[in-house]
Amino acid sequence: MNDFPIVLVPAYGRKYKTDEAAVQDYLDGWDFKLVVGSDSKNMTLYTYCSSRDFLNLEVSIFMGVGKYIKVTAKHVMYPNGINKNQSTN
Repeated sequence: MNDFPIVLVPAYGRKYKTDEAAVQDYLDGWDFKLVVGSDSKNMTLYTYCSSRDFLNLEVSIFMGVGKYIKVTAKHVMYPNGINKNQSTN
């Protein structure tokens, strides 16, 4: 069961073999789609989005029937000036 009101699915039909790969792509800013609906049979996909749209907010990445990954992206500035995302899942 999903505990967070923001649910995302990988965009462009991407499938992940591991949870870690999905989380890393989310944190790296890859596109996902915002979902509205309570289960996989009733989901409606909306706009494209990425971790940049939900900084400091908890989201769930939908990985398949009944499987969600909880993750929060935080914007981090490293000393060399490169912006990176950091997970707190």
